[in-house]
This record gives sequence, structure tokens and C-alpha cells, in this order.
Amino acid sequence: FGAYTIFSVQNADTVLNNVSIKFYDTLAVLAHTINIPIAPGAAYYVDTGLVAALLVGFNGSAVIEAKRADLSNGSVVASAMELDEPGIGLKAFEGAAQGAQLLYMSSALCMVFGGTNTSYAVQNTSLTTATDVTVTFTDYAGNEYTSVTKTIGAGAKASFVACDTMPLGTYGAAIVESTVT
Repeated sequence: FGAYTIFSVQNADTVLNNVSIKFYDTLAVLAHTINIPIAPGAAYYVDTGLVAALLVGFNGSAVIEAKRADLSNGSVVASAMELDEPGIGLKAFEGAAQGAQLLYMSSALCMVFGGTNTSYAVQNTSLTTATDVTVTFTDYAGNEYTSVTKTIGAGAKASFVACDTMPLGTYGAAIVESTVT
């Protein structure tokens, strides 16, 4: 898609966390794993454009798990930016501690405000069970447009593009619903 993701993982704990960063492709296949110890308050920076194991054209998601030395759950926070290669656009993401079956998205745009569009990268937070996801877009006038339902494998992601469902020149909001995880 002419873009790559840069993200950081910060240890929000008071002790060292052993962090596992697992990359899954859109078919839910584990493509690569980075294991790294991160000191309290420190961060680890990942430029996916420089991770040789992620071949050019990789499209997928990352699952981040943190463990303390006693194997109890650690505490990390992650944020990401996606840069277009020509340097024209920037997208930002925030990591979440857990997923949900129902999400409300406050922005859905299809070729409005100077050609701005919205796309959602929806990740299945389960590493064992697939789920079906549907996005319902509602425009400013209250009209609803329902996306094609997509099955997302364990740990994988699927993209939902507003302009694939909403008419050109439309803006509003969306609801993302998952059947299982």
C-alpha cells in the first residue's frame, strides 16, 4: 500500500518486562517474532520498514505481550504511526490492553474535506479463535451503510475502507461489531 508502520512499546511497569512482539499476516500466519527485555519506563522502537523478516509488501498486525520475571503479566503501552513512502500522509494508532466485540468510531469519511478518507484496520485480539466482523457506517443524515462481513483469523487483521461502503462525499461515524472475540 506504499506505507510502512513505525511503533514504540513502552514499559509502563515498575520492573523489567520481557516483551514479545508477534507479527501476523492477514491470513493469521505468524510471520515473525521479536523478543526484547524493556526496562521500567524505557521504550523499544520498531520501524517495520527495517525489519528484514517482514518482506516487502507485508500486510498484517502486531500482538504485543509483556511478562515479568515471575511470569505474571507486565504492563506496556504502544503507539504507532504509518508513513506514506513519499512522505505525504501520516496515520496514527494507539494500542489497547484488551479488545471488545463492539466499538464506536467517531469518524467515517469518504472523499470529503479535500479528499479525506477513513479506513479501519480491525485486529482480532484472540490468538486461538476466528471472528466475523461487520462495520455499519452512519452518515450525517442518519443513513446506514453496512460493510461486507469479513472473517478475521486469530491474531490477524482486516481492513474496512469507508469508500467501499459509503457514497462519495459522505461523512459520519461507524460501529464495528465482532461475533466472537
